[in-house]
Amino acid sequence: MTGRVYGRAGGSLEHGTFAANADVAKRGADGERRTAKILDVLTRSGVAVFHDLNMPGTKYAANVDHVIVSGNHVTIVDSKVWQGAFYWTLGGATFRGLRRFSARTRDGKVSYPAEKRTLPMARDLLAEHLGISPSKIRLALIIWPTGPKPLSTVFFRPPGSPKVINGQTLSAVEAGVRFGRKPADPHLVSKLATLLR
Repeated sequence: MTGRVYGRAGGSLEHGTFAANADVAKRGADGERRTAKILDVLTRSGVAVFHDLNMPGTKYAANVDHVIVSGNHVTIVDSKVWQGAFYWTLGGATFRGLRRFSARTRDGKVSYPAEKRTLPMARDLLAEHLGISPSKIRLALIIWPTGPKPLSTVFFRPPGSPKVINGQTLSAVEAGVRFGRKPADPHLVSKLATLLR
């Protein structure tokens, strides 16, 4: 039951349920698939990799992009596809260059995608679902740039303090170092499998 891939990366975005429009959904799904291609290599050492899980016990329309189980360690990974730019945070507000980083939602409202608390919420809900302390769950944010312009996140501080990683520089070897290479705990795997979409 361990050492394999569960779910399909980008599945929720293919239906456009979590994106402002079809173009954003396509880019997001591509980013999730790029992340999955790197993470899926970890299964060779017995690691379990989950893609596109339901958020447990919540009414919010949110999903968990990726979860890695190495031994009894759990890492939640969120994939993003953003313009190459200098991202930085001051007083809880995130800026892209000199402007606050914002986007339009489906209904035309302004949102602040880098300031969403989805990762810390996922950590708390998954910890409860798995019966472990939230402190036992690590968070990571993998960002893929939309084009050739470089991506800088040195001063970017998202909610929940995830490890921020530039997708273009992440290799399968580095992913193994960051997320682990041990055979997954079967108990954690079976609990997470109940959240597959």
